[in-house]
Amino acid sequence: MGIPQQRERVTVDGLGAIGSGKKPLTNGNKSGIIKSEEVRGLEQAKKRDHKIIITDIAIDKISQKYIPDLDNIQNQKINSAHRILLTIAKNQNNSNEVAYLIDLNSDETAQKLGSEHAVDIFENPIAVSMVEHSDSLFLTHNHPSTKDFSYSDLGVFLSNDSFKGISVVSNTGDVHILYKSDKYNFDKAYEAISDIRAQYGEYNEEVDASIVKDFLKISKSVGIIGY
Repeated sequence: MGIPQQRERVTVDGLGAIGSGKKPLTNGNKSGIIKSEEVRGLEQAKKRDHKIIITDIAIDKISQKYIPDLDNIQNQKINSAHRILLTIAKNQNNSNEVAYLIDLNSDETAQKLGSEHAVDIFENPIAVSMVEHSDSLFLTHNHPSTKDFSYSDLGVFLSNDSFKGISVVSNTGDVHILYKSDKYNFDKAYEAISDIRAQYGEYNEEVDASIVKDFLKISKSVGIIGY
């Protein structure tokens, strides 16, 4: 899939934008990963998912993850963020989507409440500032269903150089993490996901899942590690 010359705002899975033209969004000229019409299809598909109400049991069962490239304090920040995220979603947002951004090298955080099907962290000006000034950010968000990563999650992650890691926490407490190691190569990652997308025809929910599955099989080869 080619790289458009004109930057186009594309909200992907509600998390942010690929090529919005905003200064904080790095690699913005590489917005060909996801087309806006595909995003609209995804949002409609997600409406068929069954939202799971978050419980205290789900929050208590959130698994502790450890990323070897990070120190103990940074790993603790991520694990704490997952609990904070689901607690906010449960107590303040009717178990709907919440995005929570942390700086792995400082105490700065930003959050944004969303709907059942979307949340845009870049609607929070603190998050925009964080992206402008840091290259060690970790973005976590919850999916009200049991789904893990989506094609559009991958697009947000790849397109923002400041995001070292991204995670999905399901409303049942399952945690999935992707982290850019020192071997991460954007060009290879972009080429890989573009080639995978090109193998499929019309976009739909099943294609979305297949793209993610195929990309995660080869993600280590482009420097993205799953936990």
